[in-house]
Amino acid sequence: MAAAQNTSDALSAKLDTLDLHAGQIMDELKRTGEVIRRKAYDIGEQAVNAASDARAVIEIKAKYAADSTLSARKISVACAQGRVTLSGTVSSPDDIGKAIALALEADGVRDVTCTIQVSPNG
Repeated sequence: MAAAQNTSDALSAKLDTLDLHAGQIMDELKRTGEVIRRKAYDIGEQAVNAASDARAVIEIKAKYAADSTLSARKISVACAQGRVTLSGTVSSPDDIGKAIALALEADGVRDVTCTIQVSPNG
């Protein structure tokens, strides 16, 4: 139980740091049609091959499947050279932030571009 709380607290702090709250997300989607966040460090010249991209997709999908508010079936994940693209639907803007934050945690991910939309049927 304490481990779950610690995980929840860590994710909440990450959402704050990355400005991934409902208002910010909805504003960005309205202005640009997408939400983009990058990791604090860039892996630079490190070679990223197709196998590491596939591992990143698997890791992200597993994180979504383990989360009670995100649906791995309703969020499409693609990765090319460490650049992740998320699309699909979720129930709330907060879920968009969570999806981006979890994707950024995956090994080999350089940045995330998100075009996930909010749908009542999320």
